[in-house]
Amino acid sequence: MADKKAEPLHGYLLSEQGFHELSAISAQLRLMAEITYGFAHEGKYSGHLLIRREVMGWYFEELGVLIDEVLSALTPANNDFSPPLH
Repeated sequence: MADKKAEPLHGYLLSEQGFHELSAISAQLRLMAEITYGFAHEGKYSGHLLIRREVMGWYFEELGVLIDEVLSALTPANNDFSPPLH
């Protein structure tokens, strides 16, 4: 019987802290969706959501920073793994 070696892992390992940060980002995005849908389907202002651009810009920037923090904390699953360039 031939000895088969397990294929090396490819990808990244996410720490528990990274998992919690991604969960927080997901919750924030879902909250924004609920707020948006809530305003679009109820009341006399149905279909119009008035949010200052500065607030939306800040919010998206904050999400980008959180995602960058999670990505920088990722550990390659295999030391020989070279991530694809993007």
